[in-house]
Amino acid sequence: MAIKESGPILNALIDHVTLPPRLPSKDDGDGGATDRALAQRLAKHSHAFRSSGDAQYYHQWSAICRALDHFVTLHSSSGHLTKDTLQKAFIDISNSYSNGIGDILIIHIATQNAGLIIRKESPDEFIFEAFEASPRAAEVLASANALQWDFPSHAVAIPSETFLDPGFQEQTASFLERASIETVKGFAATTAKAGSHAFESRDTANPALIGQLLMALLEANGSARATLITQKRVRDDVCWNDGAKNPWRRSAAWLVLRVGLQRSLCLLLGVNIGTIHYKFFVSYVIAKLCDDICDVEPIKSDYLAHVRAKLARRLVKLQDRQKTAPLPLVPTIDKMFALFDKGFSSSLKTVNDTLAAEWAMIRGRSQKRIPRLPTRAEDSSLVLSLNHSGEHLRQLYQSSSHDPEPWRKSPESQAPYSTAWSTNGSRPVQQAFSLGYYLNLVEFESEVELRSPKVWPSPLQSTTHEQCSELAGRIRQYQQTALSAYSSNPEQLSLMLLTIMELWAALDSMALQLFPLLAEYRTEIPTGILHVLQITRLSDLCRLRVIETHLQNRQKSASSALPSVFGDPSEKCFAVRYFDQCNPMQELLASIVSDGDRARERKKQEWGDKTVEYGSLLKKAADKTCLYFDLEDALGGIHSVHDERNCEKHHLERVARRIRIDVHEYPLPDDQNAAKAAVFELLCPRGFATWRDTTWNIISKLGGELQIVGNPPQALLCDYSELRTYGTHQCGNISLASRTKSFLKTHYAKVGFPVPFEKVCLPNGLRLGLYDQQQKLWTSRRTAIPSFADLCTSSLAAKSSYSSL
Repeated sequence: MAIKESGPILNALIDHVTLPPRLPSKDDGDGGATDRALAQRLAKHSHAFRSSGDAQYYHQWSAICRALDHFVTLHSSSGHLTKDTLQKAFIDISNSYSNGIGDILIIHIATQNAGLIIRKESPDEFIFEAFEASPRAAEVLASANALQWDFPSHAVAIPSETFLDPGFQEQTASFLERASIETVKGFAATTAKAGSHAFESRDTANPALIGQLLMALLEANGSARATLITQKRVRDDVCWNDGAKNPWRRSAAWLVLRVGLQRSLCLLLGVNIGTIHYKFFVSYVIAKLCDDICDVEPIKSDYLAHVRAKLARRLVKLQDRQKTAPLPLVPTIDKMFALFDKGFSSSLKTVNDTLAAEWAMIRGRSQKRIPRLPTRAEDSSLVLSLNHSGEHLRQLYQSSSHDPEPWRKSPESQAPYSTAWSTNGSRPVQQAFSLGYYLNLVEFESEVELRSPKVWPSPLQSTTHEQCSELAGRIRQYQQTALSAYSSNPEQLSLMLLTIMELWAALDSMALQLFPLLAEYRTEIPTGILHVLQITRLSDLCRLRVIETHLQNRQKSASSALPSVFGDPSEKCFAVRYFDQCNPMQELLASIVSDGDRARERKKQEWGDKTVEYGSLLKKAADKTCLYFDLEDALGGIHSVHDERNCEKHHLERVARRIRIDVHEYPLPDDQNAAKAAVFELLCPRGFATWRDTTWNIISKLGGELQIVGNPPQALLCDYSELRTYGTHQCGNISLASRTKSFLKTHYAKVGFPVPFEKVCLPNGLRLGLYDQQQKLWTSRRTAIPSFADLCTSSLAAKSSYSSL
């Protein structure tokens, strides 16, 4: 009888059993329901396989059936192992040994990423075998094909008198129960971030707690044992997208079950016959999976075709093995085919018929029907309705009848004739430039040349941050408008560049008055940048000479040993040196540090309270016993079933596992230079911010050769939650941003217990650099020397015969 699972569970079974090409991009997130469904499916199919198989090996397969039944019982819906069920299982395998066949326990300790096989080797000893249950993500991604693994990694023999001791069984069961509940942070997967190691929930844990610690403790009560090695090709994948907390990984329980089955069959039947039985059993499981898929509506043809191919490949390999097998093994393979070939063929035929019917349905739906053409057109087809364009055509007709000479208009009626240039860049740029629009540009350029008070700040007034902002706003608005109006006109663009640079020189002089320290830093605008301008008037050449003299003086006063003002934070950068001279910034830094220390102390108190609560819950759970009720199966047998809903022991354990604590991230980077630069940006002087934005705007937008954009930032300093309440945040378009995420914005933001305090209080995870928010690029990545050559070079017409030169 086929086993029916719900749609999502059946899809997950197909993914884990057959590993199709298209896999989910996040973990199943079903609380272990898929693993339990896998175990239940194998257990039920093992009974059917034993009944249909060779009677000669009935007793050996009975041991396999009991092992799978034990696995289902041990890995109940509670999500972890329990001391009571483990002790009961130990008693069961202790009392069963007949005809040289002992019972087997297959155990998956998911929290520790380990598998454990316990079997009664003989009346005198028991064997414990441990191995890793799932490979590390890096190993899977680095492998071009399947991983080659040997099982087990450790084996220990325990004398029967030791294993039968109730104290030994109780302590072993307690150890395995705690190991399946608690994540030991010393063995958990970690990742390096911001100079510290954070817990990485997206990777598998180190199985050392079972493979080394437990096996060492067992070896102290027994002896190490060299046992039969089983080699397997382990296929896995790591599928993850940005929206998922954890990636999809192949079920570790599936690998533990396969290893346990193959090793048990090889030890019970011999290596060759055991391997053949194992391969036929896996094929039997896949065949039953095919039957179940065919019974589901709607049918997923891609899944069904893949599972069919998986089954067919396994059967072909078995047929090849039949031809090349040693003579003693041939009768076994022949008999297995005689027993199961009919079922395999029936499953494949059902799949083929289902896919053929599905394909016929698809072809029927996609078939195009072409109607016969009419012999004549209908009258309605000869009339244009013009539902959308009719109103527009009527408006054009009416406007042309009322205004027969629309071109005879004054420039004033086409564009506002005003020199009131907006300082915030809010004035819209017209796409169709009129005569009046160009007259506005000419008037502004004339006022710049004549140094009109409408544009230039008064020399009698002391320089203020507001004056810098107003002048920067005029530069920005003029550049935005003139660059579009003068497009593809080198002479006009040259005049635009001259006007902008003249205004920038004035802005630079004002910034030097406000920040004398700025004179020691390069402007990053080369002294010869204006050589390419196409200027013919003497007055314009004189203006150009003044600008070049200003650039040369700036270059002489600047130190080549100091970094660029657009570089990332460093010891000698402008932000750090200005911070060292600014008392308000130093006081803000001290305030942030003090607040961070107090927040750390509050987090330490919270961690202590939750640690006590976690320990108290586990202690109460340890004093409780699991609640079971008897259930009668279809054959009249009585089975004890764990009452998950009403079991107080597991309720307490679930409450303990749900205890989480938010990590505390230090508000400032550990690097003192980066910390000072961050505080500088929080209180960034308005005059410096406008100068930096304007200078960078000239370099990046007019200086030619686009720079490498790079990866977008993971966080902006002004949006960082730990510093959002400090400072004025008047840093303009260019400000600090982080190339890495904050711990608070990652899946490391919450951790479970038990956890040491050092893993709760983490350093700052930001790696800061200057970033242009408007152009979406990192300022430090520009390496080309700015040049106006592209704007001032005449271009040939596209239709010219010389355009290709």
